[in-house]
Amino acid sequence: MTGSTFGLIKALRAMTMVAAMMFGGYSLVSAHCDTMDGPVVQDARKALAAGDVTPVLKWVQVKDEKSIKAAFNKALAAQGKKQQQAEEKRFFESLVRIHRAGEGAPFTGLKPAGEVEPVIAEADKRWLVGLPMDLSEWSTMP
Repeated sequence: MTGSTFGLIKALRAMTMVAAMMFGGYSLVSAHCDTMDGPVVQDARKALAAGDVTPVLKWVQVKDEKSIKAAFNKALAAQGKKQQQAEEKRFFESLVRIHRAGEGAPFTGLKPAGEVEPVIAEADKRWLVGLPMDLSEWSTMP
């Protein structure tokens, strides 16, 4: 496969993702929210570090906030103790499971970090801070 063909394929894939986002398929494209380096878990880590659950509540519906706060408080109380990692993982899993349920999507467990294509990760970063991403940039990403 030539370099220009490979670039074209990457550009077409990027355009397909953009079209899916524009036409309501964002939940399919953003299924990486169930990875350890996805935006939901990233916000959960920040919330634990700050001791404030508020940043993660945007990922769940109001009716689910009570259970998220309970899981957060357990994880926060475990900081510095031997059960810290287990409680953090339970909090992450609860948050992602409830978030996915709110989207009408299944939860099949947290996936390891690094399972997101670089172009999706970069698009997420830019989307979260409101920066546009030119499609020509997408075709040059690994």
